[in-house]
Amino acid sequence: MDSEFAQQDIVRCDLCDTPVPDLHCDLCEINLCQSCVEEHLLDKSKRHQVVSFKQRRSTFKRQICQRHSTQGSNWYCELCDRLLCEECISSEEHQGHTFITSQENFERKYNQIKNDLQELEQSIYPSYQEIAAHVTKQKANLPYTSQKMINDIGKQGDDWHNVINQLTEKLKSDVHELKTNFSTALNNHEEFITKKMHEIEQLILHLKNILDVDDIDPVSAYKSKNETVRRLPKIVKIPFQSFTALEINKDQINQQFGFLSEKPYPIEVNLSLPDDLQAFEKETISMKSLLEEPLTKATICTDYVGHLNGLRSVVCLNDDKIWSSGVNNIISLYNLQGDLLTSVRTKSGKRPTGIAVTNTGDLVYTDEDDKTINIVRNKKIEVLIKFHDWRPLNVCSTPFGNLLVLMGSDDYEQTKVVRYSGSTEKQCIQNDENGKAFFSPDDSKYLAVNRNQDICVADYRAKRVVVITATGKLRFTYTGSTPNAIESFDPVGITTDSLCRILIADGHCHYIHIIDQEGQFLRYIDNLNLRGPWGLCIDTNDNLFVAECDFGKIEKIQYCVTTD
Repeated sequence: MDSEFAQQDIVRCDLCDTPVPDLHCDLCEINLCQSCVEEHLLDKSKRHQVVSFKQRRSTFKRQICQRHSTQGSNWYCELCDRLLCEECISSEEHQGHTFITSQENFERKYNQIKNDLQELEQSIYPSYQEIAAHVTKQKANLPYTSQKMINDIGKQGDDWHNVINQLTEKLKSDVHELKTNFSTALNNHEEFITKKMHEIEQLILHLKNILDVDDIDPVSAYKSKNETVRRLPKIVKIPFQSFTALEINKDQINQQFGFLSEKPYPIEVNLSLPDDLQAFEKETISMKSLLEEPLTKATICTDYVGHLNGLRSVVCLNDDKIWSSGVNNIISLYNLQGDLLTSVRTKSGKRPTGIAVTNTGDLVYTDEDDKTINIVRNKKIEVLIKFHDWRPLNVCSTPFGNLLVLMGSDDYEQTKVVRYSGSTEKQCIQNDENGKAFFSPDDSKYLAVNRNQDICVADYRAKRVVVITATGKLRFTYTGSTPNAIESFDPVGITTDSLCRILIADGHCHYIHIIDQEGQFLRYIDNLNLRGPWGLCIDTNDNLFVAECDFGKIEKIQYCVTTD
């Protein structure tokens, strides 16, 4: 290489031309030797940042200030998120703001990019890959599992067809046998009558011949034979039968034929960490089938015994503790062993008409007498909402922290469900689009919110369950499916489980009805000798708690089981 060009390749101090300087001012972008540093720093008109030559950011390129084209953007305003020059940071616009050098900002952002890249490559993208693989696996399994269910349903249908065909052929055969027997009897009787009629015809002809001949001898010798035919043959009446086609009871057919264990809806889970994927998979693939024979897992004997104290409502504080209330003014908390943990006396001294637990674990109760909704925090009762022309009848808590309050008017003519966020009314559900009331005006009603946000109301007076969508539209009504048509459907307590199944206590028949989220009857819980089932609630494991009004007991019931 030529010496001229070699000299040009040597890095020099920008002030004195000394070769291979040790220092560099990042803000001024000049190289400095040890002798010139002090002189450079004496220039107070600018800010400086002197670093060793090796620490300079040779790849960092200064940007020109967008407002002052003659100056470089050496500073970064953290409040405004902008690169600025010396003149900008001295202006009133940025007075009191926090600044760092553009070099520091560059290094921060550079490190952030490296960290983001590392997170994307090592954590986020692999998690997306796992979720995608999980979806692919489910998509691959879906045709198989669906086809298996279709095959099972088809086989059951074929079996039913075979039974029905056999029954049909048996009935047809019985009819053919009757026809043959009756035909034989009629033919024999017809043959007998025909023979007798022939005899009569011969007698008539003989008598006419005697009368036509002028001969005294046949007349004198005549002897009557009418006695032999005077007794008429019996009239044979065939007891023709008819086939009585019974009314097809679809509910009973559904119960006997079989049913899908549940009608789940796609579950979406927000994943914030890779570890959440395992929980997500467990949530999506865990299905809970109804048990053939529900089981009693625990019995809690409460103090709500007798007509005057009758147990009415239950609500889970958690999987081990249950709040309960009855006809008196005491709300009691029990554990699964039946121990009374604490109790709350209502502020008015009157009985609570409904109880619920908020997302934060606070007890809420409605007081119809003083028209209030009350919340219990740290053992102190606070009035959450006070009403004037309406009486709060029941309450439940939604998954999003709102309260649904079932209310009756003071004149006992109207009923509505109101959604509250805190003490603020957010929605009122009372009539359909044609102005027809959803609910009867009677006070005996109970409500629950389903996982799909449907509002479920057990209307005792109307003898039906009314299910309303979150937008206030009627989804369906359920009027019971009692095995004996003369039995009355008297819905009282109501709750829902993790698969949107709706469970309804029938106080008259002592059953628990289970229907799906579309109103299709699934089965009864009728094997546990429940007496006066009233309030219902479900824990996080889909165990059912039933308040037995007649005995003052709370029964913990397992009615479903997780299947893979």
